[in-house]
Amino acid sequence: MSTINTIFLLLSDGKPRSLRQIVEETGLTEKQAMNAINRQWDNRTIARSKKTKSVIDRQFRGRAGKTKNIRTFHFYTLPEHMTFEYELKPERSEPRIVKSKAIREFLEENINSAFFSREIYDCLIQKYGEKIKLNIQEIMSNVRRLEKKRLMYVRGYSGVEKQTPFQQGFLITAIDQSKTAQQALDEAFQRTELRLQDVPDTENSTLFRIYTIHDTIYTNSLKRELTAKFFLDNVLNISRYALTRAIGRCLDLYPNLKEIKIFNRFLFYYDSNVLSEADLNAQIEMKKNWLRKAAGRWNRLGHNWEAIVGWFVDRFTKDVTFWTQEHRRKAPLDPLISKRGMHPRRITLHLIKKVGDRKNKAEVDRVWEVTPTLFSESPTRYVCEAKWSIITKKTLDDFFEVLRWSKEFGADSENGRVIKTGVVPIFAASAFSDSTVRLKDVTISMASYASRLNIEIWTQARFNGMLQDHGISDIVTVRKICRAAADEYEVSAMLDAIWKEPATAEEIYKKYLLKNSTLFDIEKEMEAGKKKKSKKKSKRS
Repeated sequence: MSTINTIFLLLSDGKPRSLRQIVEETGLTEKQAMNAINRQWDNRTIARSKKTKSVIDRQFRGRAGKTKNIRTFHFYTLPEHMTFEYELKPERSEPRIVKSKAIREFLEENINSAFFSREIYDCLIQKYGEKIKLNIQEIMSNVRRLEKKRLMYVRGYSGVEKQTPFQQGFLITAIDQSKTAQQALDEAFQRTELRLQDVPDTENSTLFRIYTIHDTIYTNSLKRELTAKFFLDNVLNISRYALTRAIGRCLDLYPNLKEIKIFNRFLFYYDSNVLSEADLNAQIEMKKNWLRKAAGRWNRLGHNWEAIVGWFVDRFTKDVTFWTQEHRRKAPLDPLISKRGMHPRRITLHLIKKVGDRKNKAEVDRVWEVTPTLFSESPTRYVCEAKWSIITKKTLDDFFEVLRWSKEFGADSENGRVIKTGVVPIFAASAFSDSTVRLKDVTISMASYASRLNIEIWTQARFNGMLQDHGISDIVTVRKICRAAADEYEVSAMLDAIWKEPATAEEIYKKYLLKNSTLFDIEKEMEAGKKKKSKKKSKRS
């Protein structure tokens, strides 16, 4: 017997009952009984008391003793047994508007178009006004039910685990039931594609970037070429964080676009529907050959700057203990890694939480400890990180987060994760960004922001001052030493030589320039490319 028939049979004796009494006498669950009664109340087939009744409800709670609460409830009966104390639900002056039906009819009436969920809500509110009593959240809950019946096509950013909406919500269009499933889905997808292209740039700049990235990767694939991430950077001329976000959204929206990483570092993209496997393999080999020449310069300057910082630390920090690690030697055929392997004083930290692109591990350049004194029970640990690139707020935040979430230097506290007491972060910066940092109502410089994070800053000027105080010519700077040395081991050898004989610093510097002159040809080409890019930016501005 159905739930409602069970309730009708119980109430047929003419005795009014409350919801709890109906549950106890029928054996139904409270949810089943309540839903059935509410449906029949809406259909005017069950009468309800005009006034609620309040009673003292005493319940035995075992060891907790007895509870005493005041319960307020209605009594229910059948219409043929109702008295003046009972009533039926008032009849509607206008027919009831079913929300799911209204949404479906709107999309089927406009089957040749696609709409964002926000647009559907605005159109229904404009059409029905307060009669429909619709919330914006109810649009997608009803659309998802229609989607399961294959009546609607819903499109968003397709991630690995789930879809995420566009800025204006999910994009929705009706599926034509008069056509085959394949044809109807193809047409629905094309309608959403056209609708996305109609979004103005000012309304959603992310979509504009996504289409630019898609068109660039697609046309390059037609030419049987891979598209590098730094090529897209030149095309869009946006920050690297905005670029990473736009590329990720583009890959979610177009599953046929694929990403590959060469030398486990450099990102390239291609269209798998256009570029064949043979052409892809050929392009990978060509990009590897190009990176062997061009990318070596990027790594060389960065590693040389780290070597300069490491040399000054070794020279001017006495009676300390340096941390060391035995690193696995890299493959000697890898052109981006020195054949001599990673420096033993470069330390790998273990992360308990993902920081940026690093999931489990991160590296710092030097870690050393000062021997505790009579008044200090634990040693002071200095953690040094060196970067050749321009330092921004994001760079400092990243270094701070690495230390905070590392097993070696982070700790839990009442205020969350913090850096352990006795740890001194040091950041060796080759150059600072000219931009300032906005903190609530205060604007401060990058150096002041580093001070707020308790990060000590070492600059090129500091190292150059040490060289000049030792009697070395101001012509020989740490920046020039970085550019002249072939690798970090030559940096140490050059600094040892000029420190030992300060008067011959210029001769030693010129000697290394002559020795490594063949390495600088590619650098000149790269510098020329940078100048062209800067001119384009200045013209745009």
